[in-house]
Amino acid sequence: MGYEAVIDALKKRLKRGSYPPFWSPKEKGETLVGQVVAIRPSAWDQNVKTYEVKTFDGEAYSTPNNAVLNRLLEESEIKIGDYIMIRFEGTMTTGRGRRAKDFSVAVLPREEAEEILKSAPQAEEKPELPKPFRPEPPTPAPVEAKKIPGEVREFIDELFAFYTDGMPEEQFKKYLERRNIKIPMTELIRECNLVVSNGIVRRV
Repeated sequence: MGYEAVIDALKKRLKRGSYPPFWSPKEKGETLVGQVVAIRPSAWDQNVKTYEVKTFDGEAYSTPNNAVLNRLLEESEIKIGDYIMIRFEGTMTTGRGRRAKDFSVAVLPREEAEEILKSAPQAEEKPELPKPFRPEPPTPAPVEAKKIPGEVREFIDELFAFYTDGMPEEQFKKYLERRNIKIPMTELIRECNLVVSNGIVRRV
């Protein structure tokens, strides 16, 4: 059959999504510093904006979905081209008694940054710039966990890199249904380092 030639041609044109990886700080004080190069609606929630930040060493990261961070970014009225610093301030307890990640944000308009660069003395050596947190490679799954397909694990990792504060259990079930994932939820939670508390699914 001639289908093989068509399949080969399609394989050569395969493209991956343009979203850079989500910034996922672990230690208090970690920063993401760079220039905002894109602002787009979140792939998970059209009411939330995702900011793509290119660091001074050329790496690119997407901002994670966090209620505190989303509010700070929205209030800062950031435009493409502006410079930004996001610092992870550790965890806090919300008014409802839940633990949540806390952030602080500083924004420098592009025009102001260019003026600073013009007036700054030219050093012979490049100054050392704060470097963003680079996610550690995932820990290899134990032998008994191989029954969870790799593409399912990647989807779970991407989902909770965005929903850093967790999501309602029913919403998690809907995402699984949309992806036609038939693996029992209890098995996914056990094998993918998840936990359910008060109806909220979180990454351990």
